Amino acid sequence: MKKCIFLILGLLIVFGCSEKTPELAYPPETMEYQFFTIISDSMDIPDLNPQLAIPLIKTKAFTVYSSEIMEEVYYTLKPYSASGRKPTKEQVINLYQGAAQNRAGHKLLLTDAKKKSISVSDEEVEKELEKVIENVGGEQTFFQRLQQQNKTVEDFKKQIREFTTIKEYLDEMYYTQVEIDEDTLQDLTVGDKSATVRHILFLTQNKTTAQKEAIRSKAEQILARAKKGEDFAELASTYSEDPGSKDKGGLYEDFEKGTMVKPFEDASFNLPVGSISDLVETRYGFHIIKVVDRKKDERSLDEVKKEAYIQLARKKDPNLVRNLIDQLKEKYEYQELFSIAKG
Repeated sequence: MKKCIFLILGLLIVFGCSEKTPELAYPPETMEYQFFTIISDSMDIPDLNPQLAIPLIKTKAFTVYSSEIMEEVYYTLKPYSASGRKPTKEQVINLYQGAAQNRAGHKLLLTDAKKKSISVSDEEVEKELEKVIENVGGEQTFFQRLQQQNKTVEDFKKQIREFTTIKEYLDEMYYTQVEIDEDTLQDLTVGDKSATVRHILFLTQNKTTAQKEAIRSKAEQILARAKKGEDFAELASTYSEDPGSKDKGGLYEDFEKGTMVKPFEDASFNLPVGSISDLVETRYGFHIIKVVDRKKDERSLDEVKKEAYIQLARKKDPNLVRNLIDQLKEKYEYQELFSIAKG
């Protein structure tokens, strides 16, 4: 559920709380109200008039109002004011129309998920909330951000429920979109789930053949020192050119299959735990890899199979969600009502 968590975190900062009713987005005395009054009047964009809740997109299941997308527009345009720059009219139109279309896509997925009786339990919501709080650095930071956005915990729980429901819905859609032969399924579901390694990277990208040979020679010298028993973490901190792990002694912890380039992954999952590889060449350069640990998949076989199907479906059709939303637009009679056209 990691991706879901990151989506929710972004939502906390940018998109705001759960769906607003067609009321004014901001009271007249607020800074945001004044901001949109200036934008609407000076650029002649009536859809951003803060005195009105204007229908922007309509379906037979719901309507997206201007008040729902103003918060996202505000936080995207705010940096312009801080820097003294001024966005163009076209940029503002593209922004608010894109925000409305994204909101409509979210609602289409949620509407169809509910129609298919996909729901999320209170327990699942609480678990996801705990993960979010941990990821932002604890309860104090979490509640500070809620206060800054003028949101309540219940607002945020509702948002978690919506995004988790959509994730479950999309997973079901992915699950039905691909067939896997038994040999492929066996490869995906048997063996270790994750690996922890330390590595030392010697970059060779954009190097000449002569330079690569010199780098290889240096890497072999460090490899010999590592295999003689020198502290691997210290060698990585001293010689590795990987900014993502150098300061951690070359450590990459609990990464799953499919997340690293293949030669690196093959060494990480096939070498015995505690062993040090020979030089492993990838498109980045030469690696020396020490396998620290590997973990078995503790999920049930059905859960592992489902995840395998979902991963393959995503690779097979990266546009599946976009195509699904297009189908839902037709199903729910999607209609854009923008009062001003782009350009």
